[in-house]
Amino acid sequence: MLDRAGNIIQHYKSFESLPPLLAKGRALAMHGQYAFVEVYLDKVIAVTSSGDTSIVKG
Repeated sequence: MLDRAGNIIQHYKSFESLPPLLAKGRALAMHGQYAFVEVYLDKVIAVTSSGDTSIVKG
């Protein structure tokens, strides 16, 4: 989770519950293909270590 300045304010372990908004990105975050996952109100963006992105709307 990030604050308004973009700083990480909380990390979640794989066994911890997530807030509903973040839960929709969990499956992508657990996939070893992605370096990180960005969760927004209307989409989830998964980014590989080479910078390629996958966008999931919903």
